[in-house]
Amino acid sequence: LERVAALLHQWANASLTVEAHLGSAAPDIIAKAYAVRRALAVCCILSAHGIDLHRITARAWGQSVAPAADWPKDERAARCELFFSLGGLEVPRRSDDYALA
Repeated sequence: LERVAALLHQWANASLTVEAHLGSAAPDIIAKAYAVRRALAVCCILSAHGIDLHRITARAWGQSVAPAADWPKDERAARCELFFSLGGLEVPRRSDDYALA
């Protein structure tokens, strides 16, 4: 996340989207809540590195993207994916699995 903060400092007009996931093996009752916590943790770390939170959009998907993406049913599906936006371009390209979730 230090490198992400450095990039955001370098490109002052860029924004970031944090997509937090827990994976399909997580119990439904906790999946969304833990994904929210994961996304907030990323936001807090970036804020501690001097990134204005107005530049960050965070979404918590829980386990809804994992089945569409056919991710493994273990801890490898628990993650945050980061997407930079600058001048209408998003990098890296978002997978189509988000539209299927």
